[in-house]
Amino acid sequence: MLNDFDLALRLSATLKLSNASQVSLAYGTGISFVDSTPLRVCHNKRIPNHKVFEGIAQRGKSTMWYFYGFKLQLVVNYRGEIQSIVITPGNVDDRKPLRDEHYLQKVFGKLFADKGVHWAKAF
Repeated sequence: MLNDFDLALRLSATLKLSNASQVSLAYGTGISFVDSTPLRVCHNKRIPNHKVFEGIAQRGKSTMWYFYGFKLQLVVNYRGEIQSIVITPGNVDDRKPLRDEHYLQKVFGKLFADKGVHWAKAF
């Protein structure tokens, strides 16, 4: 099983990291789900000494606690096929990628999210 750091390295090898890296994969089916998860690159005690993602990774807050790294946001259809991936610095709000038309271009029908996404404020 990959830890968060190994996953971040492999994703960064395939996706060019900028403020937000986006990839669209499968087509929508009418029912989609969106959620995000932190990709921690180091322990909070080691942030001042961290050099690998210096200037790219940021401090963020998840439901569990604070972290240093990135946020991985996925949109999947009801079959579990990935429709879109966005990797943002840790300090980016979860609703910000939802405002980007390219992120949701293959999504139609119903989009379900967790309680943290307030739809009135998302768009």
